Amino acid sequence: FVPTHHYMSSTRAAPVIARLSQRIAGVSKRSMSGSAQLQVPLPTVNKFDPPQRLLCGPGPGNAHPRVLSKMSLPQVGHLDPYFLELMEDIKSLLRYSFQTNNEFTIPVSGTGSAAMEACVANLIEPGETM
Repeated sequence: FVPTHHYMSSTRAAPVIARLSQRIAGVSKRSMSGSAQLQVPLPTVNKFDPPQRLLCGPGPGNAHPRVLSKMSLPQVGHLDPYFLELMEDIKSLLRYSFQTNNEFTIPVSGTGSAAMEACVANLIEPGETM
């Protein structure tokens, strides 16, 4: 993708894009052909082993060991039948937590601000002022 300025017409932009594409292609061809000659040694880096810390700020926070162990399990896609089963379990647990039988109780991923906005949007009535 080569960005063009919004004020440049497509007829004027076409030759510019073509020249830039040729330059980019030439650079990648040169770097590909030259990579066999380039002998950059693999750097020695330390093993990633961060120290244990107690995180007490607004975020990120320490995850419970049970959560960390579950994060090492295989991922499940959002269209996988297992994911849909899991979502139904979560919805029923949310209904229990909020003591409601509303079938439209759903988890929504987002920030704390998104949660607060959803809460306010569901609590106020048209015409009410805040």
